[in-house]
Amino acid sequence: MIYRLIFLSVVLGVAMAGFRENMHKCGRFMRPGGMECCKAELQKKPPSDDLKECFQLPMRPPSCEREICIGKKKGFGNEDGKVDKAAFAAYIDKELEQNADLAKAIKEKCLDGDLTKYGPADMCDLVKVKFCVDIQMIANCPEWDDKGPCAGIKDDVAECLKLFA
Repeated sequence: MIYRLIFLSVVLGVAMAGFRENMHKCGRFMRPGGMECCKAELQKKPPSDDLKECFQLPMRPPSCEREICIGKKKGFGNEDGKVDKAAFAAYIDKELEQNADLAKAIKEKCLDGDLTKYGPADMCDLVKVKFCVDIQMIANCPEWDDKGPCAGIKDDVAECLKLFA
């Protein structure tokens, strides 16, 4: 029994390390301002005032608190970190009504797709969906600025997207 627990701990540790490595490679795009090198206006609205309290919640140590707060306020998340798929689809349609291709990609990959590649098993679905949405935004940027602070961004994007293909 103890050997099974040790084995399980090692397997989970390796899975978490792989996930962290993937997130590190794509982290340039997943932080505030990370999509500034995308020349298209995919979704660059600042957070609304009703979300300010959510953004006051700590991100470290990693938890689902912030995404649960956002999901509940937006009407597509619950206290357990689960996603109301119908409500999220309606939210995406409304928010991305000017970008049907991005909305379609998000719904296909993040609602109907396999979320396991976007986070470990113990991570709540709202966080996995957030990472998935971030990846879809990266994948759907039609043109990247590759000058100044954005130099090398196209190569970084290609490497990031390979991890989630």
